[in-house]
Amino acid sequence: VLRPAYEGAARGGEPFVVGTEAELRAIWSAMLKVYGNEADARLAVARNQQVILPYINSPAVITGAHRALLQKFGAEDAAKIIRQNPGILACDHA
Repeated sequence: VLRPAYEGAARGGEPFVVGTEAELRAIWSAMLKVYGNEADARLAVARNQQVILPYINSPAVITGAHRALLQKFGAEDAAKIIRQNPGILACDHA
């Protein structure tokens, strides 16, 4: 589903790799974990693509931010928050 981005590849340009496929897969796995299903995770990424970029985010930040939201707001409100603003999952919880 996710592949590294290649800016200008359609025009024969040099590839610009934002992360390895392994990094992208790990981040996608974390997104699936916190959203609970692929459809909601895809909607989140469509809403805020930065959350899956390895140079901006990591699986530990995603799951840590989610855990902090769960502790502070509970499961129902945490789910609402991450649906409304997926970018919060790129905020370091520490």
